Amino acid sequence: MRKWIALWLGCLPAWAATPLPPKPALPPEVVATLRRDGAELLRLPMCVDAKGAFSGQREVGDALLSIGGNVAAVRAQAKPLLSASASWSDQDGKRMISAQTLIGAQPELVGSWPQRATPYGQASGVVSQQSSLSLYLQISPRAEACGKPKGEQIAH
Repeated sequence: MRKWIALWLGCLPAWAATPLPPKPALPPEVVATLRRDGAELLRLPMCVDAKGAFSGQREVGDALLSIGGNVAAVRAQAKPLLSASASWSDQDGKRMISAQTLIGAQPELVGSWPQRATPYGQASGVVSQQSSLSLYLQISPRAEACGKPKGEQIAH
């Protein structure tokens, strides 16, 4: 029994001295994609600063989308950890979502908001319908956002 304990204790310093893998580098950019009922409505690239913070906002018609958060490199993980909050402000008020997830280069659904839609405008007799806005975030190896403070609107 003593041999096994001595053998185990002899291996312990070698195991404890094994260094952890280095933290991966922070991505240069986080891209938000807003979809209404599956169709892309807005793409908003946001530059990630040296501390991992990002933020952006964009008007979409009479509404405002605001996003902010942080990306952190996690030791022994291939994907960075994303913590983000987003708000959507329109005639129905302000609604918020928050998410924390490991994020990669593929779009990750972080939340959605129900939305009232009137397909033929505010004319009398028009019944509003339910619609859905979905927010996706992903990292990008390109740093296109660092020189462009506003997102590009895809459709109205």
